[in-house]
Amino acid sequence: MGADLVSDLFGAELPSPKIGRQLPLPLAWRQPASGAAEFLVGDSNLVAVRALQHLREQPVPIAILRGPSGCGKSHLGRIFAETAGNHVIDGIARDSEEAAFHLWNRVRADGGALLVIVPADFALESVTLPDLRTRLSASLSLTIDEPDVALAGGIIDILLQRRGHGIAKGVGNFAAQRIERRFVALHAAVAAIDHAASASRRPVNRALVRQALADAGLARAV
Repeated sequence: MGADLVSDLFGAELPSPKIGRQLPLPLAWRQPASGAAEFLVGDSNLVAVRALQHLREQPVPIAILRGPSGCGKSHLGRIFAETAGNHVIDGIARDSEEAAFHLWNRVRADGGALLVIVPADFALESVTLPDLRTRLSASLSLTIDEPDVALAGGIIDILLQRRGHGIAKGVGNFAAQRIERRFVALHAAVAAIDHAASASRRPVNRALVRQALADAGLARAV
């Protein structure tokens, strides 16, 4: 991957995606932690990431972010909130609608930006406070979709490393090609591989991954 893709991720014209390519966020948008904690960018979340990077330039600098469980919505929200003046609401409950309404007004008055994180099936009709529902309807709507192979493989590698496993090269992509292309399946695969490696005290390689996915009923025909 060329350095220009990383340094100008949110402004440059990107080439067509290729299998195996992950785009780490620019340094200013990385968590202040080790490289394993980087938020990986792929086809399923690139539009949302770019939009949040430029949210303050919008006439209404407020966005609603939807996505399936485990897709990294909250992770992205934490990165977004690291910039001064950016605010995040992670979920809107009925007993917090009033607070969300006042934060919306404060952000509009102070010139900041607001990200509201909601589940994939969130509907504006579920918001009972009319004034908040009206304001949310004017927000930029963003979605994180289910991952492609490249993104899923990169996430699997990171999650296994976080669990203390050394992994053979290409294991993440190998696993991603053999499971459903859904975040819930991705996390289930990581749990199965982790259990198999810990129980057998074997290294995480393709043979172990193949067996772990089969034993857990996660493997699909490839």
